[in-house]
Amino acid sequence: MKKVKIFSIVLPLIYTSFMLYVTYKVYNGLRYRSLDLGIFTQSLYSLSEGKLFYNTVEFQLYEVHTHFGVHFQPILFLLTPLFLIKRDAYTLIIIQTLALGTSVYLAYKLAVKELGEKKGFALAILYSCNSSLISINVFEFHPVSLAVPLFLLAYKFLREESPLFYVISTLILLTKEDAFLGVLSITAWKILKEGLSVETLKKNKKIILFTILTLLYGIFTIKVVIPKFGGEYIYSNLYMEPRLDRRKLTYFLLFNLTFALLPLLNFFAILSLLPPWLECLLASRESQTMFGFHYPYMLVPLSFVISLDVAKKLDWKILRNLAILGVISSLITLPITNHLPKEQNPLVYPTVITPIPGKEASWEAIKITRELEGPIYTQPEFYPALATRLDVYVYPKNVKPKIILVNLNTYYGRRALERIKAFRVNLSEYKKVFEKDGVLIMVRKD
Repeated sequence: MKKVKIFSIVLPLIYTSFMLYVTYKVYNGLRYRSLDLGIFTQSLYSLSEGKLFYNTVEFQLYEVHTHFGVHFQPILFLLTPLFLIKRDAYTLIIIQTLALGTSVYLAYKLAVKELGEKKGFALAILYSCNSSLISINVFEFHPVSLAVPLFLLAYKFLREESPLFYVISTLILLTKEDAFLGVLSITAWKILKEGLSVETLKKNKKIILFTILTLLYGIFTIKVVIPKFGGEYIYSNLYMEPRLDRRKLTYFLLFNLTFALLPLLNFFAILSLLPPWLECLLASRESQTMFGFHYPYMLVPLSFVISLDVAKKLDWKILRNLAILGVISSLITLPITNHLPKEQNPLVYPTVITPIPGKEASWEAIKITRELEGPIYTQPEFYPALATRLDVYVYPKNVKPKIILVNLNTYYGRRALERIKAFRVNLSEYKKVFEKDGVLIMVRKD
């Protein structure tokens, strides 16, 4: 029993410490370049300035004045007080890492309770090493990371037939408009597992009613709420021409290999996981079927809890060997690298932990730029660090910046400068106020 208590603390602590180290290297090395960290930093900061989750990226791309015009994630209201303690992009990364570290703790406790110490430890290791869990942690920041431990709690309370299941599930629904698919999965698992007889359906009538309400909430959010804020749900276009191909099916197999193939050994599990799986597999956006992104935020916790049921029935030696296979599969698909590979892997989007060239000069320039007044145009890597103001832009559309900040050692820095010139911004109207190791700050002369 002492071992269980020790490992329930040690395993999450190891995971959290490692991921804080990795994500700090990524942040400090200015390797976050996919804009999402900056989008959420600027959105949360904007609330303190009297705007409802405004950010310049989505304003320029989609002409929306609030993030809710793109994604409905009201859990941001609950995050705002934590963000305001320390208004910094890395604060969000810390929150995300702590949430996912908490999920490791919950996974361990659930596994040991249901499988015993030996099998439970094996499943907890499988979960904490999972490449998709790590992907959610290292790919920028997304509020859906909070849904990962919440799904594990929802499962726990559903097993215990506690009314807290409905409270936790409601919180899950607040993390993103598509989260209702995951809640449908967990309620479907419960209903299918107990059978579809008249007696069991009567027993589960509250869950069935909640399932119907969840479905209606999801449809209402996508069809009414988001269009109210933004005019149109832009992600509907991802499903205009749904198709499966070899690459997607390979991802499906590899993902389940990282869970030791256990989710595929239960027919009811496969059925209940269909909603989030179809969302990923039928999307035309390749990133939804790649390791290294946050999209499997529902599939990771749900695949784990379903794996527990399957693991109960397996001999220890078989489970041990499958768990080893799962950990190896996660190591193969791990999205962390020191350097960008020469050829892109169609199944893994890498996060680079080696700093960009000119990192020290870049941070020096960022600190100077923070003190300057007027609209700033910069490259994606600098956006999160500057996003605690409302006049920072990464697209040149409809912007005549007073300040331009770029690192010409980087591809995105050179591209940013070419883009601003293409939008008829005359660089001769600017003077250099900082130039070091390829990093430039230019300020408009007037």
